[in-house]
Amino acid sequence: MSQRVNHRREGKRYQDNGTRWENPNPIENYDFGSFAAHSTAFKSTLMNFALTYAASQGQSNRALSDKDFEKWPEWSSYQSKLPSSDGRSLYVCFTSYDDVKSNDPKRLYNPRYKKPVRNEWKYNLYLIKIDLETSGVTNFQGQALQTPIDLDQANEKCRIWDTDWRGAGVPPAMKLDRNGNPAMLHVLSADTLKEHYYYYVRYLGDKWKQTPITSSNHQWNSCHLTDGRDGDLHAYIITGREYLTEEGFMDKHGGGRIEEWTSGDEGNTWKKAWEITPDKTRYAGWKFNNIQPVKRPDGTIVENMLLFYGFKDSDEPKAEAFLLHE
Repeated sequence: MSQRVNHRREGKRYQDNGTRWENPNPIENYDFGSFAAHSTAFKSTLMNFALTYAASQGQSNRALSDKDFEKWPEWSSYQSKLPSSDGRSLYVCFTSYDDVKSNDPKRLYNPRYKKPVRNEWKYNLYLIKIDLETSGVTNFQGQALQTPIDLDQANEKCRIWDTDWRGAGVPPAMKLDRNGNPAMLHVLSADTLKEHYYYYVRYLGDKWKQTPITSSNHQWNSCHLTDGRDGDLHAYIITGREYLTEEGFMDKHGGGRIEEWTSGDEGNTWKKAWEITPDKTRYAGWKFNNIQPVKRPDGTIVENMLLFYGFKDSDEPKAEAFLLHE
């Protein structure tokens, strides 16, 4: 039997089958004009990000030489961050890319796809751990790193997944597994730049393992990974039938329908649990993206509550906020 629940939008209540959706404050006129590529708050240069907790605390750091800047003049990172279980450390998982502003085709050339690509494609997965008490920075194995971290050191000591020039737009979603190690949900291109898959990435035994979950329709689709009360893993993903065009302002940043996938064997196999896209009649033709947990001021996650945005016009830089409350 389907569950009948209440929906609320703009102060009005209506009913539908599925999950309760609340949207008391729709973003009718939010201007996304300065919101290019989701949030620039995630973006900082690869050579500077480790200084956030290291140099600011007075740690003595290795100075970058002129050769570093000559070799990697605009290489940057997109990052996801997650506190350790004891709250004393911060895990930073990041991707790397050449943020070339000149659109130099030589620097943008992707050897896997045999053509220049846009500078929004980001490669590999890297992981570091920052001690919030001492400001020390280590890789996952505990090996001390010199800061600032340049790309050579990141590739040698911090890389946990060489994606072989397959790319993503966004950094991965993160959670801690039962052993207290970071686990990630990551979208990545496949045989072409218009084919993508979600992967569950975790440390198993003595190595990092990646398991495909299902397809995605864009490299900018942001997802969420969490543990359920049933002990299963729950992945909230954005997918669609075909790759979104990059002509529209909103479409070029991703979007589609929202699905929940679960795994009852620690991420080895996955199955679709249900689609949680809002009422398809009321929101016919809409796309949704950037599904995220709601957090308290101390950073803890509010259970059974997710936030995301939706839009109908592919080119108009406006969207509405949606709150999923189970």
